[in-house]
Amino acid sequence: MIHRANLSDLQIISDVLLEAFNWMEEGGTSLWTRDEISCEAINADVAAGCYYLLSDGGDIQATFMIQNEDSLYWPEAQVGEALYLHRIAVRRAFAGTGLTRSILAYVVEQARAKNLGFVRLDCDRTRAGLNNLYSSLGFSFHSSVVIEDYHGSRYEMKVAAGDQA
Repeated sequence: MIHRANLSDLQIISDVLLEAFNWMEEGGTSLWTRDEISCEAINADVAAGCYYLLSDGGDIQATFMIQNEDSLYWPEAQVGEALYLHRIAVRRAFAGTGLTRSILAYVVEQARAKNLGFVRLDCDRTRAGLNNLYSSLGFSFHSSVVIEDYHGSRYEMKVAAGDQA
């Protein structure tokens, strides 16, 4: 079950993000800094209703963030044409069980409900596995983006009526 998080979920969201952060660090990669996923750093986005939790009964399995605009990574995009998916983090105990696909299906459904044309996301271009995952889930490479030390790949999925995730 996917539901929008609220401030009472702040610590669990940070914990799930931290678990993903630690796993990536152990593998020699990083996506975020500890400061970026602290309760203090994510508080405003949680309060604004941008974070979601995926759970099965009482077990929180994953978290992710949806934004209606993304002026940092997609500055040329028009507001109201897409939903932007960020910070997908799946607890290691549930990795490889299709949760990312479930999250994507949910976000596509939300975009369709709002009559938006696309779901967009970005990821570090050096993370081949992640880039391949997004391609395998139906995203098309859109373009590259460079912001300071970040070199990213931008992906989008067209979600016009009748398309399937």
